[in-house]
Amino acid sequence: SAALTSERFQSRALNSSFVGAYFPDIEMYDPASLISAKVFAPPSISAARVYGRLAQEGNVAAPAGYIRGVIASDTEDSTVALQTKINMSDITESETIATLYSASINPIIGGDEGLVLFGQRTLLKADSMLQRIAVRRMIIDIRRYVKSVAKGILFEQNREATLKLFSDLINPVLSSMLTKGGISRYK
Repeated sequence: SAALTSERFQSRALNSSFVGAYFPDIEMYDPASLISAKVFAPPSISAARVYGRLAQEGNVAAPAGYIRGVIASDTEDSTVALQTKINMSDITESETIATLYSASINPIIGGDEGLVLFGQRTLLKADSMLQRIAVRRMIIDIRRYVKSVAKGILFEQNREATLKLFSDLINPVLSSMLTKGGISRYK
């Protein structure tokens, strides 16, 4: 149940902005099966699919909700998630969502659109923007790019021209994040 899962999960005292948790397991077709057998799989598989789709689109917004958080439709993939392991009608949906979210677990809910990631919390306990998966993903992307640019000029002389070159190489990525709505400003 959502309550038992939340209770057990909170007892682990996890605290990281690099991790997100989802519930419940997902029933899906086994891609390795020749007879299209159904299996229950960890929800992280479906979450990773959503993250991958958003990354491919260059989308920096929340990987959640009825637009960006839809796991997949039947026309997109034959390994589409079919349903959640628990019956959402057993507990009212709002109670289930509140119980899970209070434990920093992102619920997966069923709806007319199919299965939907209905949260974007990380497991960070402190109040911070890093409690949001979209923010953490964006920072990781920026850090990777800055690191690759910095490697090319690491041992160059500390001159105005070097700093300008670094800035000129970094600005297009930051400008792109600004245009996409990921950041509101940068220097």
